[in-house]
Amino acid sequence: MVSQKQGRAGPDRSRSQDRAREPDKAYSAFRAVITGLITSILAVVAIFLVIGIYGFYTSSDIASLGTLALSGTLLAIACGGFNAGNKAGRRGLINGGLVGVVFAVIVIMIGVGNGPRAAITMTSLKRIILSIIAGCIGGMFGVAFS
Repeated sequence: MVSQKQGRAGPDRSRSQDRAREPDKAYSAFRAVITGLITSILAVVAIFLVIGIYGFYTSSDIASLGTLALSGTLLAIACGGFNAGNKAGRRGLINGGLVGVVFAVIVIMIGVGNGPRAAITMTSLKRIILSIIAGCIGGMFGVAFS
């Protein structure tokens, strides 16, 4: 609380200060989501390198590598959501979910370059929903550990 001189009824400083800080909060949330997205991209690259090395040196089934890739992607999105929630310090569900949404949109935009194979099917819709859930969970943990 702001201390005021006695005898003078100064302006309500707390309301004007709160209004001045609101744009900073929005910018901070935007910055947190972008930081989480960059973290997700770096994490997915690192995880895919590990999966690639694992697939190269073992004679594992191709189907298991697909499951590993999906799990690795969701783990990377959760890491990005964690980072976004940790940076923002609040609203981890929203910030982490936004990381999942933006990551899914980027993956879909990259997939559109493949032409007809980029159609949204039930499988791709499930993966989008899973990415949003992974981001939300990571964001909630990020706020909890901030």
